[in-house]
Order: sequence, then structure tokens, then C-alpha cells
Amino acid sequence: MAVLLCACQTMSLEQLNQLTPAECRVFGVQVYDSDTISGTIVTKKAGDFAHMEQWCSGGVDHGRLWHGCARAYGISPPTPIAEDHQYALYYAEHKCVPQHEACHAIYEAPLDTMSFSRRIMQGNLLAACP
Repeated sequence: MAVLLCACQTMSLEQLNQLTPAECRVFGVQVYDSDTISGTIVTKKAGDFAHMEQWCSGGVDHGRLWHGCARAYGISPPTPIAEDHQYALYYAEHKCVPQHEACHAIYEAPLDTMSFSRRIMQGNLLAACP
């Protein structure tokens, strides 16, 4: 519960690499209690929405507003899956997106929760926030 209370603060790489399955579900990533951490976040980088469009789509994608993403570390162009299980996080929103993307990376879990997807479809720009 302490992580949820400090979710508004920027979390360290160590904290992001230790999120639990329950915490990940709160931040909108479909992770099961039986899942184990298989990926490692090596670096994180904040930027604006224009940076997210470049970093997250691998180019320009005006059809989507990227708030953040997890991408294979050291791969160019960036890919979502890392064969060596090392990831870089990129985010434009600091409150909850780093945790959401960290969960995708450390559990190598591609799916969002239904409630997260519903909030996105309803236009909630902070859909990853509990």
C-alpha cells in the first residue's frame, strides 16, 4: 500500500523494478499473482508528447497520443520486446505512467486491464492512475 501512497512522486529504477502483480493491476497492466518478474528496467527518460511520438512509435504516429512506453534497451529502432529482457521507459506523464510502463517491462506483460482500457476509451488522460 505504501507504493500507492507515493505514486505521485517519481519512483527510482529500483522501486520500478520491484512492483508487485497487485500494484501492476492497480496501474492498469494485466499481471497475475503467479507471474514473476522477468524483465529489468535499465533506464527511464521523461519527455514531452512530441518525444513520446518519436520514442514510442519509432517515428511519427499522429493517430495516437503516447503518454509513455517501454521499449527494448539499446535497440534501434525501438521495439517493444527485448530478447535480453532489458528495457528503457519513456514517459510524458509523471504521476502514473512510469509505473504502468514499468509493469509492462518487468513482467513482460503486453495486456492492459479491462478497467484501464475502458478509461482510455472514455478519454481519461490519466487512465493509469488508481
